[in-house]
Amino acid sequence: MARKRKPEEIVAKLWQVDVLVSQGQSVSDAVRSISVTDVTYRRWRSEFGGLKTDRVKRMRDLELENQRLRKAVSDLTLDKLILAEAAARLRDELLNGEIFYSLAEARVTIEAWRRHFNTVRPHASLGYRAPAPEVFVSRLAGAWPAPRRASAPPAMPRLASEVMMN
Repeated sequence: MARKRKPEEIVAKLWQVDVLVSQGQSVSDAVRSISVTDVTYRRWRSEFGGLKTDRVKRMRDLELENQRLRKAVSDLTLDKLILAEAAARLRDELLNGEIFYSLAEARVTIEAWRRHFNTVRPHASLGYRAPAPEVFVSRLAGAWPAPRRASAPPAMPRLASEVMMN
């Protein structure tokens, strides 16, 4: 298999051919002296024709940066789509069917919906299984049943034990 050459090496070999041709050798003899075929030489000439080594390095750096930026844009686009879908779900399933009379009521209701959505409700992407049982079962497998401890008072008083939907 042919060796993959770096762009800087290719530019140097093209420069060698130019020097040999200017000294009177034919193009085919000069190409043979740098150990490549005529087809390879023509391809290199069309790709790297009048570039100097510093321009080739800059071009390679720009290609790498372009590749990195394309990946970042695709990741951000995916994140945006996921967030838009989640917002649409929240709006369609909760907010369109509720009337909130206070900010506290809205917070409690939305938090209850979020907990239900993330732990209880089956998701199509998970084969209509709830997301939480698999997460918690693997963690508690060796420690079930948990030893009993003296109960401490809750850190925050609970606002409502169950959410009332209007």
